[in-house]
Amino acid sequence: MKQTRFLNFVAMAVLILGLVLAGLSAVAPVYAGTGDQIPHQFESGDGWSGQAGWNSGAAMTETPSGSGSYKFETSNSATGNRYFRFWNSTGSTKYGPNGGSDIQLSLATSTGLQSWGGSKAYYVNVGSTSYKYVFKTAGSGAPGTSKVIVFEIQDTVRSVSSTSRTPSGTVCPGEAVTVDATLDGSLSTGQAVYLRYSTDNFSTSTVVKLTGSGTSYSASIPSGTNTAENTVWYYLFTSGDVSSISGSDANYYTINLNNNGGSNYSYTVASSWATAADGNWNTAGTWTCGEVPADDQTITIAHDVTLDKDAAVRHLVINSSKTLTSEASTARTLTLKSGSMFLNNGAFTANDGTVSFAGSGTVSGNATTFNHVTIAGGVNFDSSISTVNGTLQINSGGYVNTNPPIYGASSTLKYNSNTTYGRGLEWSATSGAGYPANVQISNNTTLNYPNGSTAARSMAGSLTIDSGSALYMDYGAPGLNNPLTVGGDVTINGALSLGDASGGDLNVGGDWTLDLAGSFNNNDREVVFNGPLFSVQTINSATDWAYLAIDKRSSLSLAAAQTVNNEIPRIHPDSPSHSAVRLAETQTVSQRLRLTNGLLILGANTLTLSSSASVGGTPSASAMVVTDDSAGMLCKTYATTGSFTFPIGDITGTAEYSPMDLNVTGGSGMACLNVTNAVHPYKPGGATSYIDRYWTLSSPTKLSMTTVAHPSKPGSATSYIDRYWPGSGVAVVSITGYNATLTFVDADKNGADAMSGKKWTGAYPFETLGAVSGNQFSTGAQTTFSDFTAFDTPLAAPLSSLNATAVGGRIVVAWETTSELSSQGYHVYRADAAGGDWTRLNAAMIPSQAPGSPSGYGYRWNDAGVARGATYRYLVAAVGLDGSEEALETVSVTMPVGWYWLPAVAQ
Repeated sequence: MKQTRFLNFVAMAVLILGLVLAGLSAVAPVYAGTGDQIPHQFESGDGWSGQAGWNSGAAMTETPSGSGSYKFETSNSATGNRYFRFWNSTGSTKYGPNGGSDIQLSLATSTGLQSWGGSKAYYVNVGSTSYKYVFKTAGSGAPGTSKVIVFEIQDTVRSVSSTSRTPSGTVCPGEAVTVDATLDGSLSTGQAVYLRYSTDNFSTSTVVKLTGSGTSYSASIPSGTNTAENTVWYYLFTSGDVSSISGSDANYYTINLNNNGGSNYSYTVASSWATAADGNWNTAGTWTCGEVPADDQTITIAHDVTLDKDAAVRHLVINSSKTLTSEASTARTLTLKSGSMFLNNGAFTANDGTVSFAGSGTVSGNATTFNHVTIAGGVNFDSSISTVNGTLQINSGGYVNTNPPIYGASSTLKYNSNTTYGRGLEWSATSGAGYPANVQISNNTTLNYPNGSTAARSMAGSLTIDSGSALYMDYGAPGLNNPLTVGGDVTINGALSLGDASGGDLNVGGDWTLDLAGSFNNNDREVVFNGPLFSVQTINSATDWAYLAIDKRSSLSLAAAQTVNNEIPRIHPDSPSHSAVRLAETQTVSQRLRLTNGLLILGANTLTLSSSASVGGTPSASAMVVTDDSAGMLCKTYATTGSFTFPIGDITGTAEYSPMDLNVTGGSGMACLNVTNAVHPYKPGGATSYIDRYWTLSSPTKLSMTTVAHPSKPGSATSYIDRYWPGSGVAVVSITGYNATLTFVDADKNGADAMSGKKWTGAYPFETLGAVSGNQFSTGAQTTFSDFTAFDTPLAAPLSSLNATAVGGRIVVAWETTSELSSQGYHVYRADAAGGDWTRLNAAMIPSQAPGSPSGYGYRWNDAGVARGATYRYLVAAVGLDGSEEALETVSVTMPVGWYWLPAVAQ
């Protein structure tokens, strides 16, 4: 570039002077010890306004004052590349290129200054003489540590004339603050306005660019900055239009400043969000800040407030005599952040809402009743002041710290951690705080039930283990030797394992359900059904029992196949009548069925006693197996010959004990028995004395197989097997001989005639067995299974009416039966009035209209061989199914004197 001779002369003079001084004494470099070395003099002879020429520096203004950052605002009288350098305050140090080339500075880009090395300068390309250029310098003054930035502003350089903030008054914790700026004119291209704020009086700070148009711009101090009791300082400044400015560079970038006259602007955040009036949480007017609280704030309830939105808070304080109410029927959730405090000095109404602890927390103050509570950290419910009426859900990371809550009668303690969880204080007592009502294990959670303790535990309500989850009473050491008592139902969709030491049993006060996908490990422990007085318990699912006991005063109903390897059931001795166990599916007992007091109700299911199983106790009407459903059976396996008493009865109306002593005299196998409190459906109608009871003795069936091709196989099939299985099974009959004694009660008897035991053979007539003696009869030697009952020897066909009527020249004999159970037909006899011999009128037997039917029918016979004025007697006799003939009734009739001849017709 061009340099003046004057400038060269001055430089040479300075150099000579330096050499002279160096010869006189040792001195520091020229840029040290000679005053302020910060570059804050602008030098140019290249048309910059306010600059007289090279080597005549123009002072730059320290902006902001005392910041060590300097500003020079100017324009140029020409366009194109325009050159400049910088000095320190005395001109003893110059800053410019120290090489052999001029250096162009990029606009709005900070560049490090060099110690000037001769004739070169910095330059920018001026696009218009109307543009304004602002030079900002900063640095320690040592060459290489100072810097410069040049802003090109294409019109007037603007300033912030005034500012305001919203809210203008109290700033609440977590509330964002909007800062508004009014400029002295519209921003020119190349210029922007910025907000700088700090919470430590600008030791650290953040700069954000304002947005807007015209003379109005704004920016926000975010909610996260405005924490409780924080003081926030801020000011505004204009600068070049850059993408971002760090807090440490804010002074360096500042062109014009509005910092409240050097004092900066500031506000102090309130200690908490507090209510200003009764009302809804989601109403701005309820709060002192005039708006609804942001999340993660400390909230003070100083009025009666309804939580009508889901909210998340840091801490919650309910003042004395004030109430926070969770909006009813909307299931609101109030979330407390980790490390939170729920301080209730007033009242809290939970309704159907949830209080969720996102981490650790403490409940304190007055007694508080919650609906649902979820915890994901250690939560202290304080000493006996918290009650959970809904669900206490323990999520991952959650646990009860120091004090558990009290559980409401219908509440649920829900383990939901999706990991192995050690039972703790949340379930630590058998009454009061820590004593749960219902317990649910969900979300693939495995509950380490002992967790190092062998103490007995209990719950007032039901236990539910969801699919994928498990409760292990045998988790770790020592072995659990005390029972778990469940006051309600047990539902296993996941896995349950009983204790692994003697005494690690399970007491159940409700129903039992084991899902097909669930698993139950009995661990050779006992399950005791001991529900409350008059309750009805049901075992709904097939279960492999080791010991199954009934120690109760109520009914137990089995609804699925059960396998018991040792003992079922033990009935509590002071159970009332009709306490019962009810089966709802097939069950098996391999060791002992003990009946002391209580009923084992089979329903439509089968209870199988293995060959080694015995019956204990003293069976009676209050301690028996109830088999009064047509499908329900008590089965006994006979490994060899021998006797067994089936302790069965019914509870149709009054409980009645009606056992069968079955003595197997040949073969082996299984015999199944049930009893029905009703008249046998095929009892002859003529039987006038009978019992309201019959026993059905049968054998189980198995699927049969036929070793030929299926008869319906299509002829076109060329590949097939010579084998098919019919849909119905065949009886497994391997007991070849037996005799039995059956017992009934007085209430079963009808009529006073002598009765005998009867065996239904599948067709009339019944087989007659031993005579009834007292309330018993015996079968005698038998080889087949069937039904057994008792009644007297009935008429072959009991009549409901018999009439003889003269019609014209004949007499019509008409009779009606009440049943046809034992009749295959009828004969009609006639005799004269003097008592002569009977003459059969029909040559062939008049056939029964429905042999063996329990229903009655009507018959007529026309007798034409009669004389006028004569009196006749008629007799109707029934022909039994066995061919025997039995006289039924007689009737007399007199023919009138006048009559007309009609042919006889048999009907």
